[in-house]
Amino acid sequence: MKYLISLFSLLFFISAANASDFCSDIQKKADTEQAYIDHSTSDYKVISKGRLYFYSAPDKKCKNSKVFLVPGDHVIGYSIYKDFLSAAYFKSNGDSVDGWLDTSQLENTKLTNGPSSEEQMVFNMLPEIIQSNKLSSLGKDCLSFNMSNSKDYYSVDVSKSAGAKCESEKTLPFTLLIKKHTLDAYTNQGGEKDEFRTLKNN
Repeated sequence: MKYLISLFSLLFFISAANASDFCSDIQKKADTEQAYIDHSTSDYKVISKGRLYFYSAPDKKCKNSKVFLVPGDHVIGYSIYKDFLSAAYFKSNGDSVDGWLDTSQLENTKLTNGPSSEEQMVFNMLPEIIQSNKLSSLGKDCLSFNMSNSKDYYSVDVSKSAGAKCESEKTLPFTLLIKKHTLDAYTNQGGEKDEFRTLKNN
């Protein structure tokens, strides 16, 4: 029985290595033959009936079974190779997931998508603002950011992520206001809902 298990393990690792080499070769080919998408029409909506999985390379054999989207999600498309779209999905905390998606399960909305460079900068600033002003002791992975736009400010609602490893904290939720262009930061944490104080923004 021990020999059978060892043989099975060996075959599994050989199969995994071959799959990795295959996907790597497919990706190299896609890098030279992919067709890039006009940014003005880069928004794609997921229209699958169930989960839509990412692929590490544009081939059905390169499926990543741990990363998926759900119907109604939107992604930014970068390029197309055969029946696959190279795309990115932006999470609420500003992080992104990149990979290839089956184009038959996507609809091009003919619109642009993705945060502006300043919006992305604001997302990147949030953990440092929270840490330097001691607004929360939780790490970035335990915080959820929901950003909306007004004429002069980015309003960011900060709350605890649903992750099981994240402990509750009395300081949450609260709101951050980031002034457009100057990026001055304010929060209502520790005060009334509509009372904001100035924060350090290094």
